[in-house]
Amino acid sequence: MANTQTNSLEAVVEALQWFDPFRHMEISDMLVMATKGSIERAAPQQALFAVGDKDPWMYCLMEGTVELTGRDGRKSTIVARTPHAVRPLSPLRPRLHSAKAITPIAYVRLDISGLLDVQKLLSQAEYGVYELPFDNSGLSEQLQIHELSMMGDGLHLPSLPEVALRAQQLIDRDDADLKDIAKIVTRDPALTAKLLKAANSAMYRGTSPAQTCEQAITRIGTKTARQLITAFAVRGLFESDMPGLKKHLRTSWEKANEVAAISYVLARLTKTFKPEEALLAGLLHDIGVLPIFGYVAKRPALLNDEGQLLEQLLGALRVRAGISVVREWKLPEYFEVVVRDANDWWRDPAPQPDLADVVVVAKVHGYIGKSSKPPQVPSLPRLPAFKKLAGDAANPRLSAQILEEAAAQIAEIKSIMGPA
Repeated sequence: MANTQTNSLEAVVEALQWFDPFRHMEISDMLVMATKGSIERAAPQQALFAVGDKDPWMYCLMEGTVELTGRDGRKSTIVARTPHAVRPLSPLRPRLHSAKAITPIAYVRLDISGLLDVQKLLSQAEYGVYELPFDNSGLSEQLQIHELSMMGDGLHLPSLPEVALRAQQLIDRDDADLKDIAKIVTRDPALTAKLLKAANSAMYRGTSPAQTCEQAITRIGTKTARQLITAFAVRGLFESDMPGLKKHLRTSWEKANEVAAISYVLARLTKTFKPEEALLAGLLHDIGVLPIFGYVAKRPALLNDEGQLLEQLLGALRVRAGISVVREWKLPEYFEVVVRDANDWWRDPAPQPDLADVVVVAKVHGYIGKSSKPPQVPSLPRLPAFKKLAGDAANPRLSAQILEEAAAQIAEIKSIMGPA
């Protein structure tokens, strides 16, 4: 059995503030929760719970490392104070994992029986081995079958167009010649047109308009051209002839395009990162939807339940699929961090901002003034990412000012990237 520490209500409250969903609660509500909790310790190899358990306890890892083992035998390692440890350990009932300590651990153990609001929030937690909401138990078997199929040979990663790949490879060479790069790009008329449009936009406009691909690349620079070529190539992947899927792809592109445009402007105004790099990060933050949509295209029946099962698949697999795409395309590792952390509003891994911080702020910016803002999305001034990007000037007024001053730039970037 675990050894219970000497606890105080204040110690439990302080511990809970690091975990979802409690860190979004008022202190008064958290105090009520804390009366049903305690801080425990366990030795290496000690079991916490088993697959199939229906106990009322929620476990939040404070210190050390825990191994989760799913019903299919797959294992996940959860390390305290990392993004995955923000979520409770295997919160659903009956439990879909067993858990044991790998190192000495400390954790909060909370009795959530009767706390229906907490149970509902916990049902949204995700791990490498996915979990399902309480009220969709009938989908469990289907979801497992589809996940195993996708993670086996059913998940096909999208490829960048040949022209884009060759242009990138040439630009990356130390002896890259501008004329050779332009010659490759002009093999794709649509890509050439977009580069010219970008070069002649307010973003890069010179004294006279660029009229050739070579002039466009000269104006914006080869490194910028590389980022934009990838971004334009990504746009072409959000297309399908299947009516039901077309709607989902259009919605996904609209969201990605908006986040990309705001990311570009934020990077430019805060002078933290190269704007084109931030734009690409915004476009790629949810790129994992593409291989899942590709899987669905061959199985249209997945769209027959009002998209319920599709949403389950997206929630369970989009991050893993997105990281696979980034690796397949041989993009820098920091794009993996963007894909992994784009929805972690409270991420704060280091004092200095990174590209994932830009994307997180851009996503919250995109919700300002919209009724579609999910209730769990915090206000901008509360974001650690916003505070790092804006520094001492971080406040709601600055947020509104950025959007107001940048509205025209955002509209122009979205236009350059292309409509849904």
